[in-house]
Amino acid sequence: MVWSDSRLSPDGVNRIPLINKTLNAYRLGRMVKHLLEIETYRMMASLALPVARAWPRP
Repeated sequence: MVWSDSRLSPDGVNRIPLINKTLNAYRLGRMVKHLLEIETYRMMASLALPVARAWPRP
């Protein structure tokens, strides 16, 4: 099970709790890798948000 609200905490980090009940070490590592990739993509996409909002509209 994984939970995330995609909000930064007051100290500037996003926590993603993961409860492992059945995954072995290999599959758990892959799951964590994928979660970090998703979070990295989300953070990179949000870097462009201020630029996109400031873009002149016709």
